[in-house]
Amino acid sequence: MDISLWYYLAAFLLFLGVWAVSWKVSAGLLAGYVLFILAVTILSRTPTDMMKVELKLFWSYDIPELREQIIWNVLSFIPVGVLGAVLVRWRGIPMAAGLSVVIELLQLVTLRGLFEFDDTIHNSAGAAAGVVAWMVVCGEWVRRGSDEKY
Repeated sequence: MDISLWYYLAAFLLFLGVWAVSWKVSAGLLAGYVLFILAVTILSRTPTDMMKVELKLFWSYDIPELREQIIWNVLSFIPVGVLGAVLVRWRGIPMAAGLSVVIELLQLVTLRGLFEFDDTIHNSAGAAAGVVAWMVVCGEWVRRGSDEKY
């Protein structure tokens, strides 16, 4: 997929802006990364002439050519989970799931991709892995209520 250099620049500028306003590097990184994900999944795609919808759960598992895409969907949301965990702890999982639903709805409305439940499940699994990894590494799995700033 060909992502324009402008999207990288916009994501970096968004990172700097959010960091400057919130004083949290993690908030800036999350904002920039979300813009990058939107560039990959929506902004860089050419609209089609019709809506594409697949409502069958786990339909993509039957197609061997889609296994790589499934893996990339999971991997691409691990940073969202990690950054979400830094900012809002366990609530990073529903936050990432919500982001995934928004992406799917935007793909449907803008005619720039396939609206499917599988992507939301895969993205949420990646985010959950990121949240759990962060919580284990930081000891938050056991310790709760920390007011540390990251």
